[in-house]
This record gives sequence, C-alpha cells and structure tokens, in this order.
Amino acid sequence: MKTLDFANKVITVYGDKLSKSDIKKFKIGCKDGYFLWNIFGYKLFENLEGDSARKEFDLVNKEGASEIHLYWNKGNETLEPLRSKHDSAMKIDEERITEFYVVGKNFEWIYIVTHEFDAAGPYFASIKNK
Repeated sequence: MKTLDFANKVITVYGDKLSKSDIKKFKIGCKDGYFLWNIFGYKLFENLEGDSARKEFDLVNKEGASEIHLYWNKGNETLEPLRSKHDSAMKIDEERITEFYVVGKNFEWIYIVTHEFDAAGPYFASIKNK
C-alpha cells in the first residue's frame, strides 16, 4: 500500500464521520497524504496522546501490524510489516523518527509520531473507541 492509499484508508477508518469541508479545513491528508495526524491532534477521533499513547502502544497486540514512514515531499512510501526495531514507543522515540505511523491488522488501531516530536503526539487510537 502506497502513501495515498494509506492516507485514504486512515481517513476512511478514522475520519469516516468527517465532512469533506472538515477534511479540507483541518488539512487532513493534504500534500500527498500528509497531516493525517490532524484527525487526532484536533480531537476529531477519540485518542490518547503523549505518555498515555506510548503506554497503550506498548501494550497492544502487534501481530500483523504494519509501519509507514512518510518522508516529506516523496509520496511514494510503502506500508510494510512492523520491524522489531519499532515495536515499542521507546525504540521509536530513541530513533527520533517523525511522520511515522504504525497500524494494527486491518487498521484496528493506529500509533502516530508527528513531525512536531516535542509538541504534538504521539497519538494512539483504536476503532474499538468508535
């Protein structure tokens, strides 16, 4: 799954109650699929933030999870199986990865590290909270 398909899937799963004008207003998925985290940063979908998000990510079942690192201005990233070096919040934090998304099997949960590493996020959300 490439960047735009990934963005559309996240919007479908976690932004399904948002209008097209909300998606545009909050710039969700603009610029080739970026800013998906605005769904969570603006609290448009119930989520955990900061240390609470890190703790939940560490506890969640990661079987079948995938990761994608959205690099600025590329737009051709691919969703890949979660690597062991990214299977805990501490490992991800130590690497200082930004614009990094981990999703559970079938997008049942999502963990997001933004480019505003010290100001926004990380975020964790689950469709069980719908």
